[in-house]
Amino acid sequence: MGQDETTIVSQLKNNNLKITERRQIISPYLLLYYFKIAIDDSICVKIIFRFRVLAIKMHK
Repeated sequence: MGQDETTIVSQLKNNNLKITERRQIISPYLLLYYFKIAIDDSICVKIIFRFRVLAIKMHK
């Protein structure tokens, strides 16, 4: 379970790195849009894992 979280987080970090590398080509507006998606994804991931932890605690 912890492994899933780290792989998702590293994927988000990799996406951000790829975007910064192509900053010269991509317009700032598009860059902001991509970062917004990455931020939304990480928030969703955090919420999902919080619920998962809560569910495990409830079962015990």
